[in-house]
Amino acid sequence: MNPLTHLILLIRSLFGLVIGLPRLLRIRWVRITTIVVVLLAIGLGLYRKTSLVDWFLAQKGRVQGYRNAIFSGLTTRELSRVIRMIVEKHPQASGLYHLSAAPISKYDLLAELRERLGRSVDLVAVDEPRIDRSLDSTRFRRVFSYKPPEWGTMLDELAGETRKAA
Repeated sequence: MNPLTHLILLIRSLFGLVIGLPRLLRIRWVRITTIVVVLLAIGLGLYRKTSLVDWFLAQKGRVQGYRNAIFSGLTTRELSRVIRMIVEKHPQASGLYHLSAAPISKYDLLAELRERLGRSVDLVAVDEPRIDRSLDSTRFRRVFSYKPPEWGTMLDELAGETRKAA
């Protein structure tokens, strides 16, 4: 199971608890707040090894890096910190938010990761496809006083986790 699947299962479990517990205790009024955060995340896969990082670690020789495929997600570690911050400091938060870091191309992302992991793959810049999946998290940053880390910081941490997992 990947981290997103774990998060979905956790949310389902919490939702069941929030809905079921009041019924069990016969509580009549419960205010349920919902926060939906739209994001993309990068990190190691927990079980199936299907993440971009897992794919990159399995590559040898030449690897294509998409210079015009733009990504603005977070690492899974940073995502966990954001979730904790919301739960602990903003329990009444509700609404729909985009969560993102600075936009980065898949080529630059892989090049930075290659450097930090000391990988010897030949990363070839490719101009196609052209796709911008970056998100604008201005509202999230304002409401929650959140400043995402720089990519260098997140990738240093991800590289450390990757070395430990190897």
